[in-house]
Amino acid sequence: MHILFNKRYRVAAWGMILLVAGSLSCNKLLEIPSHPDDKLSDDRAFSDSANVMSALAGIYSNLKVGNSGAIFSGALTFSAGMYADELQQPGVGGASNEFVSNELRPDNGAVSNLWVSPYTGLYQVNDFLKGVTDNPNISTTFQQQVKGEALVTRALYYFQLVNLFGAVPYVVGTDYKTNAVLPRSSADSIYGLIISDLTTAAGLLKAPYPSAGRMRPNQHVAQAFLAKVYLYRKQWKLAADMASQVIGNGIYQFAELDKTFLEGSVEAIWQMPSTLSNGQMGEANYFVPASTAPSYELTEYQLTAFEENDRRKSTWTRTTTINNVSYTYPFKYRNRDISATPKECLMFFRLSEQYLIRAEANAQQNLLDTARADLNRIRAKAGLDISTAVSKEAVLLAIEHERQTEMFCELGQRWFDLKRTGRANAVLGAIKPKWELTDTLFPVPLTQLQNNIYLDQNEGYY
Repeated sequence: MHILFNKRYRVAAWGMILLVAGSLSCNKLLEIPSHPDDKLSDDRAFSDSANVMSALAGIYSNLKVGNSGAIFSGALTFSAGMYADELQQPGVGGASNEFVSNELRPDNGAVSNLWVSPYTGLYQVNDFLKGVTDNPNISTTFQQQVKGEALVTRALYYFQLVNLFGAVPYVVGTDYKTNAVLPRSSADSIYGLIISDLTTAAGLLKAPYPSAGRMRPNQHVAQAFLAKVYLYRKQWKLAADMASQVIGNGIYQFAELDKTFLEGSVEAIWQMPSTLSNGQMGEANYFVPASTAPSYELTEYQLTAFEENDRRKSTWTRTTTINNVSYTYPFKYRNRDISATPKECLMFFRLSEQYLIRAEANAQQNLLDTARADLNRIRAKAGLDISTAVSKEAVLLAIEHERQTEMFCELGQRWFDLKRTGRANAVLGAIKPKWELTDTLFPVPLTQLQNNIYLDQNEGYY
């Protein structure tokens, strides 16, 4: 692997991470003690609960670190959106157009970032887990909480990797010599490890959030994530049961559409503040234009998916006209600068998705009335009539359609949905002339292949 850390760089990295963590906002995600120097020994980094909290803040800072390549700073949303059927980039060719045409090259820099960014975060998480496990300097209760949070974060990174690239190296340690020569583990193995991490986390975490807001995982975050993973693995009953636990706890409610992505949203299960240097939300930075044409616009395919009078289209999209040409772009996130109010936070998990997970899982078990009831709850909040779908096949297609209009431009949801349901070839093959069966996986980045002879390339790439 290309992301290698030895002991010397490991210590320096933690120092820089702790400094970056100090910039976190959104009601002060964590209280971070100051450190006069930029290097911490391993002992100091985990010497007491205050330093452990600083290290944890660094992990969360890295989730939204302020550069264009960070996977959760907008890169995943726009890359997967173009690769599927949500987004296009007007008048631009080159590397970005490779996503639209599904002709990704292994040397594409954006693809490389989607690999490197998670593995950078994974090194950080693994080092943290090593530092807090059986640590005599912190209480057992505190250790369980922060360990559970780190396990959820590790699962989040691997979930993105396995859905983008398929088989990937499973890195759980910090020995750079070992990590540098790891082969790819199968997607089934990665999913098994994700489920293990989340199950452990659900047992360690408590129901109350550990700090103000919903920016650090609690038990319900692990459960919501498990519901999603079980859905992807076609474990229908487990998915429905886990989603029901989240829905039934009474903590989460549907938010008004224009308040869904705000800090403190009642719909948020887990959200994260922006740590971009100027306070921008990554998605807003990519999608919302200042005074020119937007860099990315919604495709006609996505726009026509909205039914007449769907309030999500009028609330979550905007149209601008430049030189007599109209462009419609995503408007879920709107803050382009730090002075914008009210504050927004990136949404990892929210209540509406749990209803759609439960609807699909129940439909797959032929519990069609129950599935339709959940589907219609989502339609009602969008101002739409109840679904007329009757058969199992029709109900499943109706749920797929509802996911397309509810979850669009949210961390690659549409692309992942088309893949996991086996619908990518039928849907994208019909609208993308250069679509091939092997396009369901991104290529392993060329730099990774060059640095690790034990990695192999995905089928269809050279």
